[in-house]
Amino acid sequence: MLKKYRITGSYCIVLEINRNIVPITFNNFNLLYSLMKYEFDPPKTHTLTPIVTGSNVIGIKYKDGIIACTDMLASYGSMAMFKSYSKICSLNQYTAIVSRGDLSDYQEILKLLGKKTDEDIAFEDVTRTPRDFAKYLSRHQYYYRMKMDPWLSSSLIIGYKNSTPYLGNLLCRLR
Repeated sequence: MLKKYRITGSYCIVLEINRNIVPITFNNFNLLYSLMKYEFDPPKTHTLTPIVTGSNVIGIKYKDGIIACTDMLASYGSMAMFKSYSKICSLNQYTAIVSRGDLSDYQEILKLLGKKTDEDIAFEDVTRTPRDFAKYLSRHQYYYRMKMDPWLSSSLIIGYKNSTPYLGNLLCRLR
């Protein structure tokens, strides 16, 4: 944090680093520049290679309904880390999500959609349709992709609205 102090008729800029005070003069201006460059503005990094992943998701829409299947394996590289991890989650009484890809992104998606569902129940007393969840999630997926922090998870949104089956596909687009 930079602070300006008046000392004996002239101004001195003082830099506080972890409660240590370093006066900035013309001699140690390069120190200030290097500290501000590396200490206060570290480069932003995002995960572009998922660590724990899941795969094998299929969704089929037919005349009278929907079938969605996934395996229960979550892999850490080539090691089978979690052998009974469910990648299907119910969002409300009409909607469910099935996901593949990075599991940390899947957990973030579940937190986001769970929060939205709780807000709908608490404030609006509205039940969202599967299409509403798919649109909401696709907008958030686009937002994070534009921040150069894409979700490395593809999802299927499945459900019913007025006895009509719905199957929405949200792909992970990196290129």
